[in-house]
Amino acid sequence: SVTPSVEFMQNASFLLRAKFSGNWRDSATQRQAFQFITIKLTQIAVTKLVTLASTMSKGQAWNRASAELKSAAGAYTRLFVVDSMIRAVEQAKQQQNGLESVLSLIKDVYAVHHLRKSLDLLLLSSFVTSQQA
Repeated sequence: SVTPSVEFMQNASFLLRAKFSGNWRDSATQRQAFQFITIKLTQIAVTKLVTLASTMSKGQAWNRASAELKSAAGAYTRLFVVDSMIRAVEQAKQQQNGLESVLSLIKDVYAVHHLRKSLDLLLLSSFVTSQQA
């Protein structure tokens, strides 16, 4: 059984073929981009770990792949934060408590900041073109 927080990984091949489809401030686009980054970095970490494990002990392989594993874990954390922020915005919209615009702005600043930091991966993986970046 797959935990709900990583269900998106089951659609990895579909998400890895995904392309930037809209506005950087759009919640669906943000979620898709963070899922793409998480899957890509996890794929890189697993590939390195498996390759190293075939030539050395598992402990040594884990140590040598630690930078890639840390990057993948960080990407998953950022995905979790953005997903939580998206849900908070949707909840505020339903409650009509006046927080929607503030929460949406905070979400966008956080998401766009971290997406720009991952722009090299998004460009190299053809998720975005240089014109869209």
